[in-house]
Amino acid sequence: MSLADIFGVRTIIVSQQEILTRAKQGDPKAIAFLINQALTTIGVKARVSIQKNNLHLLLESSQLPDHQACIRVIHQGMQRLNASSIDFVNLYGRRLGHTIPEWTEVIELHRPSIYHPAGVGTI
Repeated sequence: MSLADIFGVRTIIVSQQEILTRAKQGDPKAIAFLINQALTTIGVKARVSIQKNNLHLLLESSQLPDHQACIRVIHQGMQRLNASSIDFVNLYGRRLGHTIPEWTEVIELHRPSIYHPAGVGTI
């Protein structure tokens, strides 16, 4: 009998490719995983939810998340991901322990963009 059997825990091993496939299909957990990987380099943690075709990202850090750096990372990653079910990304930046975002931003995904930032990190 394994520890998983004793404690009733199931371990699921998911490949990076499966996470990417799920994210492209609009799976919020997969998107959160990829976004958090990308944001770790700038010390930001994301909470993700989806309502219809809107992805909502609450970005938190001990310091106020850098507005431009977060936009750059999220915009580039979501463009590469090309999840057809997501049209808008709503970003909310706040410090840990605060309840109200200190900045907000909306990114429209499925239209030509003139936003071409230099990279900080990517999804």
